Amino acid sequence: MKWVPKDISMYKQAKEYVDSALLTAVPLSFSEEMEQSAVMNEFMIGLNYELEKQFKGRILIVPQLVYLKDSGNKLELIKPITAVLAKNGFKHIFLLSSDEDWSSEHELEAELFFVPLIDPETEVGEIRELAKEKAQEIGESFKEIWNNELKNRQNNTVIKF
Repeated sequence: MKWVPKDISMYKQAKEYVDSALLTAVPLSFSEEMEQSAVMNEFMIGLNYELEKQFKGRILIVPQLVYLKDSGNKLELIKPITAVLAKNGFKHIFLLSSDEDWSSEHELEAELFFVPLIDPETEVGEIRELAKEKAQEIGESFKEIWNNELKNRQNNTVIKF
C-alpha cells in the first residue's frame, strides 16, 4: 500500500494484516554525486512501485526519507520514524537504501536492504528493468523473513543485493 489517501483508507480497514512498513532512504547531494543521487532516486521510486505491486495488503510504503548525504548521524534521522512505526503495530520495518553509511548504524531497529549504486549514465528504461529484477530478489527476502526461515535473525541485519 502506498502513502496515498485511497491506500491509507484501505490500510485503516485492514490494519491487522499489514505488519510490515517499507522506508526508503535517499541521499541528496549537490556535489559531483548529484547525478548519482538522481539516478538512485529514480531507481528507488521504481523499486517501491514494484514492491508495492507484489505485496499490496502486506506492506505499507511510507514516504521516502530524503537527507543530505553528509548529514552526520543518520540514526537521529530514522530512530523517531522506526519508533512510531513499531508503536503503530509494524512487526517488520524494512529500510531500503544504496547509501553504505546505513550499514554502520548498529541501533537501526530495522532490516536494512542495501542495493548497489547504479551507473549515472543508465537509461530510464534500464533503471525500470533493474528495479523489477531487484524487487523480485528483495521480495524473496521479505518472504523468508515473514516465514521465519531465517531463524536467528534480528534487526540490524544488512542484506546486500
